[in-house]
Amino acid sequence: MPRVALIALALVGVLVLSACTEQEPSITLEEQVPAEMRDDDEAPVDDDVPVDDDIVETVELIAGDIYYDNEPSTLPEGTTRFSMENEGNLPHDLVVEELGDREIIPEIMGGETAEGDVGLDAGDYTFYCSVPGHREAGMVFEVEVSS
Repeated sequence: MPRVALIALALVGVLVLSACTEQEPSITLEEQVPAEMRDDDEAPVDDDVPVDDDIVETVELIAGDIYYDNEPSTLPEGTTRFSMENEGNLPHDLVVEELGDREIIPEIMGGETAEGDVGLDAGDYTFYCSVPGHREAGMVFEVEVSS
């Protein structure tokens, strides 16, 4: 078989194989379901840590890829309101480990802001993002709550 025919046959084989390997379609963040349209379950409430209407502290937390900014290191005992703005492209949430991994702020997409209240007794607390891999990448902070 002439060399040109072998090259042509090889090229046809490559084209046939590449046509048979279909790739998964990628979904952009804009194509995903907006937070207000998602049917997220409410986080369970820990009855041992009361949340009342008297907010003793408000924290304006920023979430980015992959970090928190403006996180507190200390808080007073009582109910704290967290307001989190996601300035990143990835989804983020806010969870408290010592409260049974209670979700304070549900997962929000980039450009969204959400609030959540949590009652904290005196002690040490670990706050983190529960999106897989985010805590391990550094989205975690410690807070000391004093009476």
